[in-house]
Amino acid sequence: MTNRADYFIYRGRLKEFEEQERKAIVLSRESGNLSEVLGRYLGYAEIRINLLGDLDGARRLVEEALTDVPFHSLNVEARPYIDLIILYARLGDVEQARSLREEYERLVPERLRKGDLRRFQGESELLLAEGRLEEALEIMRQSQSVDRCYVCFYDEQARLLERMDSLDAAIQLLEEFTDYSMSGLLWFLAPRQPIANFHLGELHVRLGNIDEAIEAYTKFVNLWNEADDELQPQVQHARNQIESLLDQSLREPQ
Repeated sequence: MTNRADYFIYRGRLKEFEEQERKAIVLSRESGNLSEVLGRYLGYAEIRINLLGDLDGARRLVEEALTDVPFHSLNVEARPYIDLIILYARLGDVEQARSLREEYERLVPERLRKGDLRRFQGESELLLAEGRLEEALEIMRQSQSVDRCYVCFYDEQARLLERMDSLDAAIQLLEEFTDYSMSGLLWFLAPRQPIANFHLGELHVRLGNIDEAIEAYTKFVNLWNEADDELQPQVQHARNQIESLLDQSLREPQ
């Protein structure tokens, strides 16, 4: 079921992805794995933000999740602290995110915290929400010293660099991220790589890199050409950009 869900989200088929996730939630609940139930809800909420910028939809999913599985009803070691910290930070609930971060540091055993590489993303999202961009970027880069997946979260680092107007550096990271392929990380890459190609196209346009922008947009369109209706505005934008860039390329002197 997970592989099918990964494929659906990779191709922008959100409705089918959600159907698979809802089925997985039912199975997890039946098996008594409430931590996974909560984690799946929160994972989908993050996807709504990353793919659509849908803060309201993500907030509703978080509320649904915490109603279905009250966070503090779970054993401390089973609570998806980092997922919830990231979401609260992305939703602008910085005080709540910081409070949860303090609770995480206080209650979760150090051996588990050290093994949770997303803790770097959690802290960087908090700093980003507070406008502390350079500190957020440094925290994210720290993950590379302990994580063998060097390109993981390159898309997140690129988002930070873009906000800092370091567009060339952001492009370099996105190019490495979109070229990366590892079957064992499909669950992680599937909701991230297509939209990273879109953002790569946007950055190349800003720098006037016509051929590179066309290539990035084309990869994006090929992945999401049959995406759900709510994602089609991005697909249409990419198609329009390709057409405009091709026209511009033909008009420029060789």
